[in-house]
Amino acid sequence: TDEAEELPESVEALVATRIDRLAPGDRALLRWASVLGVSFSGTLIRDVLEDDPLVAAASEAWDRLGEFVERDPDVPGAFRFRHALIRDAAYEGLSYKRRRELHSRVAEVLERSAGDRPEEAAELLSLHYFNAGRWAEAWQYSRLAGDLAREVYANVDAARFYERALEASRHIKDLEADEVASTWRALGEVRDAAGAYRGALDAFRSAVKLLQHEPVAQAEIYAARAVARSRLGSYREALRETTAGLDRVTSLDTPGAKRAASSLLSLRAQVHLFQDRPRDAIAIATKVVSEAEALGPSMALARAYSVLEGGYLDIGEHDNAVYEERALEILREI
Repeated sequence: TDEAEELPESVEALVATRIDRLAPGDRALLRWASVLGVSFSGTLIRDVLEDDPLVAAASEAWDRLGEFVERDPDVPGAFRFRHALIRDAAYEGLSYKRRRELHSRVAEVLERSAGDRPEEAAELLSLHYFNAGRWAEAWQYSRLAGDLAREVYANVDAARFYERALEASRHIKDLEADEVASTWRALGEVRDAAGAYRGALDAFRSAVKLLQHEPVAQAEIYAARAVARSRLGSYREALRETTAGLDRVTSLDTPGAKRAASSLLSLRAQVHLFQDRPRDAIAIATKVVSEAEALGPSMALARAYSVLEGGYLDIGEHDNAVYEERALEILREI
């Protein structure tokens, strides 16, 4: 049993020892290639290491490294490490300073290659600039990568990029608070969409703290928190979130404040419906409809009509199809 527990360390040590025995140029090439990941483009590494006297990047070097790296049969001109453990051992052999330098080089080459279409390389630019410790670029491309992932509903990936952006933001002194807050909010929304409701609540809490002077934005985030609480079945806490949000905007007479209030009230009505309090739900939803119709189609208005449909059904009034139809009509208009 003791031998089995020691095996992973022994295998890693064996691989590291074999790498250490390589000729200096081949060893440097293998370690530097590890910065690109388990698989990598031959063209990319050639561009990254161009004119570097320490590395032997000629094709024959790859042949000598056949024990560690093979040509990728699925991607012309690409290579891949024969095992992730080999890549990890090669990467661990680099000093932190050298890692940062190489990640920086890779990012610069990728950025030049992308030209005026940086979105095509945003994921890799996010990764390499972050590992290079170039925080401004890491922030920029991590946000972009998160937004792009979110557009195609890749919410788990989007969350990872937003988390990376927020980590980078801690190293940048001149970021506007609302930029950071919007990223926390985006993180909360994609976590919510991915079903990570408690993580969403944490992200929304961080966003609210940065928006002390923006009551409408705070109210919108309290609405999002109420949704997450409802999905967790925490209805009392959801109602508290709507109350906190309404406290921010009830005294304001702006279109944005009115829309936020309608959203919070419609959520409050929905929570009452979940609590088997249909009459309370109907009363609030009716108020939302009377005030929100003038503001145009919105999710709050559709939610209010949906609550009316469900509420009247719960109290035994079945002639309520008009509410369902109106809710669907609004959703099509949004």
